[in-house]
Amino acid sequence: MINHTNTNIEDLKGWKCFLNPTFNLIQKLENDLSLNVFISKFEEKLGVLDLEISMQSNGKISYNKKIYDLISNACLVSSRICVDCGMPACLRNKDGKIKTLCLNCYLGKETCYQKDFSINFIELLSIFAKKSEMENYLQMQ
Repeated sequence: MINHTNTNIEDLKGWKCFLNPTFNLIQKLENDLSLNVFISKFEEKLGVLDLEISMQSNGKISYNKKIYDLISNACLVSSRICVDCGMPACLRNKDGKIKTLCLNCYLGKETCYQKDFSINFIELLSIFAKKSEMENYLQMQ
């Protein structure tokens, strides 16, 4: 099981649209490959996701490229999705902090289009991932 002890997804609610499917895929790989995945760092840093993991198999340090690729893609996607609402966004300086925000969240508007907008995880991968990574994801489903 993925160890979520250092994670607080609620602070990054707009990123749930890609974090939840990413963690689900990692859990599937973890079970299929008999790995233990530990999240050692999970935070927003300079407006993007900063996520570090370690893996073990039979008590020994392990490595899996598919899992690292999923983590890399999640960090990349975080630079284009509003951390507050999940809308397409860009890096902005708000109150002296760099965050990935859509225009409405940046301006502090209460009406954001989150209710009418849903990002499909496959669409996100197709935008940011390489073709081979996209095919790997679809095979895992």
